[in-house]
Amino acid sequence: MLIDVDHLEQAVTFLRRIVQRLEAVVGRALLKRWFDEGSAGAWSADADAYKPLKALTTYIQSRPQELDDADEAMYLADRARYVQA
Repeated sequence: MLIDVDHLEQAVTFLRRIVQRLEAVVGRALLKRWFDEGSAGAWSADADAYKPLKALTTYIQSRPQELDDADEAMYLADRARYVQA
């Protein structure tokens, strides 16, 4: 049984949409929970945990696309988005 290129492209498109929805819902929920329950509240204390978590919860369009390095500015923006003042 052969699978043609058109079928593979349709499958990839279908799966990509699932991943995008998961990132939009699950990724945000995971970051929010971490900021609420696991974050120390300071970049210096949280950087080692935040960087891999941010990478895990970030969707990229294609495999060769590099992820942005999570930095303090990204951390502060996420913290402002997810932590209730």
